[in-house]
Amino acid sequence: MVSTIFRAADHCSFGSINAITGGSVSLSNGLIISLPANAVIRASDNTAYTGSVNVAARWINPVSTDLNLVMPGDLRGLTTDGKLQTLTTYGMTAVELTGTAGELLQIAANKKATLTMPIPASILAGASATIPLWYFDEQKGIWIEQGQAIKTGSTYVGDVSHFSFWNCDRFIPYVMFNATVTNSSGLPVSNALVKVSLASQPNDAHFGYTNELGYISGGVPVNAQLVIQVVGEWGCNTALFSQNFSTTTVDISLGNLILPASATAEISGKIVDCNGTGITNGSLLMLRNGMYLRFPVSNLGTFSFATTVCAAGSPITLIGEDLTANVQTSPTNFSINAGINNVGNLSACTVSTSEFVNATINGTSYAFSVPADNLGISNYGNNGLDMFAYRIPNSFSQFARFAVSRIGIAANTDMPLLTFNSHNIAGNATVTPNSIMVHITEYGPINGYISGNFSGTLNNVSTPGSPYTVSCSFRFLRLF
Repeated sequence: MVSTIFRAADHCSFGSINAITGGSVSLSNGLIISLPANAVIRASDNTAYTGSVNVAARWINPVSTDLNLVMPGDLRGLTTDGKLQTLTTYGMTAVELTGTAGELLQIAANKKATLTMPIPASILAGASATIPLWYFDEQKGIWIEQGQAIKTGSTYVGDVSHFSFWNCDRFIPYVMFNATVTNSSGLPVSNALVKVSLASQPNDAHFGYTNELGYISGGVPVNAQLVIQVVGEWGCNTALFSQNFSTTTVDISLGNLILPASATAEISGKIVDCNGTGITNGSLLMLRNGMYLRFPVSNLGTFSFATTVCAAGSPITLIGEDLTANVQTSPTNFSINAGINNVGNLSACTVSTSEFVNATINGTSYAFSVPADNLGISNYGNNGLDMFAYRIPNSFSQFARFAVSRIGIAANTDMPLLTFNSHNIAGNATVTPNSIMVHITEYGPINGYISGNFSGTLNNVSTPGSPYTVSCSFRFLRLF
């Protein structure tokens, strides 16, 4: 199943609340976020925050056709008594709080915020008087039950103790199903999008992707009339395969789901090094319809796999990775058709895949690199990039985080540094730059890299007059 994680600040609405007096932010779709007085703390060190609270929020429509693309997880949840359940959503929201200096904020202990979520008219009649609330645990990749919401008119209203993703869901008894998707020759089809829906309610559907063996499994309602479809990929206008099936109260195996020859393509090729020799440790990325899929590569550098294809000449982009040398091929575009597609040799030679943050703060140096540490990049409001690195497993043992303006960003430009924060700055407080510019040395396309460096003196917001001399170089993978 797919889990999509994004910051609330991506594709959402913004508002502000005074932390001392509290207040509410309302979206045009009916979502309301309400904070009580003196209820906000800094997430980094739990100290009280008294300034203006920037609220970024997005309501996720439970009946939207792109629900599976924008929600996290796969609508499975752990109840308060530890039971795994399948869920039916009546609305989700993502909320993020930040301070005036860009620092992440949260709700204080023993305080609660209130969420008011709209209920779409098409499912209002079936909405119960009360419904469990669930938050998404990004570490476990699953929804966790916590609290409940009350139906008030055409909304659900409930109190929450922290902000992340919240979900109004009822759970239903389920049994497990499994199936294997193959092409007409019997080869497994990996990364194929599969949809299971109620026969009487096609929009009440769950989605998942087959693994490298073409296998898929999950929970489905008991005693139900269902439809399983191999959609293939987002963007296919019609299903490539469809079959009705019924469940009882025992698990069910559907066996092989065989796609017609016109619906699959076999892609083969080889990843080679600078000398034209097949790499011994690598992987292959395929970009299709805005989604990256990963496929295995043999110890000779060869790859061969079956994938779905909706129409002749479907465009894809392939990137071969040499995981030993930490280099990759340049993105290469192809058009694939049903049947055999040999893309030849892909040369992984000159494009480095290294990601790192090397920072020196008041003479002490810290180095972060993938895969030993976590590095990531996301939106900082509408006009910035937020880049962070932290030591695994404790995100607050050592970390560095900074934001850079992206207005006019390109290779060999100088962009304003917006914020900088680190574990060894007193109180972990964000420091305000003094006209520090970040020199961008590399700015590749999506799935390319951004790199650069900066240095200068920073002032601590919470402790004015305590300067920090900082220098930093970095390189991050761009996923958007």
